[in-house]
Amino acid sequence: MSPFDTQRLTRAGLELSSRDERRRRTATFVTVIVMLLGAGGGAFYLRDGALPINAMGSSAALAQENAALLDDLQRLRTELGMEKATRAELNRQAMELHAEINELTTRLEFLAAREGRVDQPR
Repeated sequence: MSPFDTQRLTRAGLELSSRDERRRRTATFVTVIVMLLGAGGGAFYLRDGALPINAMGSSAALAQENAALLDDLQRLRTELGMEKATRAELNRQAMELHAEINELTTRLEFLAAREGRVDQPR
């Protein structure tokens, strides 16, 4: 450290450096930009109807939507019941066909064995 630096430091009053000023300006600029973006985003959010501004008139619309959803639910439950009944009937028919296949296979084996005995010399 030179004697000149010591004299300058002891003589000078409080000096703000330009780096602190730039930091303060940058922080202010970033804060303003964030606030503007937030305000713009909020305006778009409200404009698109994401939040119901007049909630008083929307109760009738909600009741109507609820009734429509209940109708859809009842229709889907009926369709599910029909699907279950159809599946059960198909399973029953498949079991009957498998039983018939087994019976026919047994008869075929019996006939094949019987024909095999007839062809054998005694």
